[in-house]
Amino acid sequence: MKRLQIIMLSLLFPGAAILFTSPALAQSPDAAFASDAASGAMVEVKLAQLAQQKSANPIVIDFGQRMEDDRSVATDHLSELALKQNISIPSQMNTDGHDAYDRLSKLSAASFDRAYIKIMIQYQQAEVSNFKKEADSGKDPGLKKFATETLPTIQQSLELAQEIAKAMSNQHRGTAVASQNES
Repeated sequence: MKRLQIIMLSLLFPGAAILFTSPALAQSPDAAFASDAASGAMVEVKLAQLAQQKSANPIVIDFGQRMEDDRSVATDHLSELALKQNISIPSQMNTDGHDAYDRLSKLSAASFDRAYIKIMIQYQQAEVSNFKKEADSGKDPGLKKFATETLPTIQQSLELAQEIAKAMSNQHRGTAVASQNES
């Protein structure tokens, strides 16, 4: 009967069947969290690898290595949980991730460092919010535990990225002041 209703609605309203059959729209909040977390981690790993290749700043390179290590471990754990729960998670970077990667890959070392750290701060802020929400109100015990246990690492990454951004800003100001004093 339901199938007949969907067919009838799709005849009356083309595209309406998508609303009823799209798995993305039918996804539970826990499954959406898992998908978003996996997608975000994938982007962060790829950008971290790029940071290790492009940066000339040892602090940024070390941060990139830490991001790659932390997010790879978290992704492995999340993948195991998703498999057990029969939750589909992405296997490739999303469009925003590809865009960020392409944008960053075209920058010079110093410009890259500032842009990379800025993007990492934005990603970490979004992740802190998403992981807090799952830790506080998630229904799946495994995902809730994963979010609760992973959240401190993401918060530390955010704090570290903010400290690096501040240090780079102070260093940039110091260079500008020194240049003005030489004039």
